[in-house]
Amino acid sequence: MSIKLKLVNGGDNSSITTEVEENESVGDLLVFAAQYWNKDNYAFVMKIGNKLIPANKAVGDLGLSNGDELTIVPDPQGG
Repeated sequence: MSIKLKLVNGGDNSSITTEVEENESVGDLLVFAAQYWNKDNYAFVMKIGNKLIPANKAVGDLGLSNGDELTIVPDPQGG
């Protein structure tokens, strides 16, 4: 099953909407978002609200619904 998600660039608050499969990893989603915004995906992480999401986590394991929002932000540990 696919899920439509809103991805937000935490740097400038621009956003895109994408449709992903539940078995895709957060890392795959991060690579997609980083490429879209011409960023180095190794220097960024994804979060939901204030919670960082591990890159190896499957999108389907996050309990997300259509329209949920994920944010790409600089990795607080550096990249």
